[in-house]
Amino acid sequence: MSLSFVLAVIWALAATVVALLPMRRQYAPGLALLIAAPFLLIFIGWQHGVWAGLLGLFGFGSMFRHPLRYLWRVARGQAVDLPPGAQEPAFLKALRRRRERAGDAERTRNRSEGRSGGGGRSGGGGRSGGGGRSRGG
Repeated sequence: MSLSFVLAVIWALAATVVALLPMRRQYAPGLALLIAAPFLLIFIGWQHGVWAGLLGLFGFGSMFRHPLRYLWRVARGQAVDLPPGAQEPAFLKALRRRRERAGDAERTRNRSEGRSGGGGRSGGGGRSGGGGRSRGG
């Protein structure tokens, strides 16, 4: 058996053990496995070809579908639901606070410059400007 497949089996067993841990203890080892996976998949693809690498990618996506979905939502700024008893990792809390501060600063800047958030129009034509359509009657 090749080195890349041996490492893949060890990685899969380690991921299974991490999944058995309580949620609050899964973050550090799970993050390490998440970071190691692309290198392992490239190694498998290099030694055994693209199809073996894609098969490994499918297995990785299957095992880490929930953490990947969570990271995708965080990256897009969408609301995320954590399982009961889970705490958000510190680096994600910091990222969220930074985004909230940037959004607050932008809203404050827009207010001070007289811009409303209404689609980039200036002047009357907006809904709140009183220049809306009136029905002839």
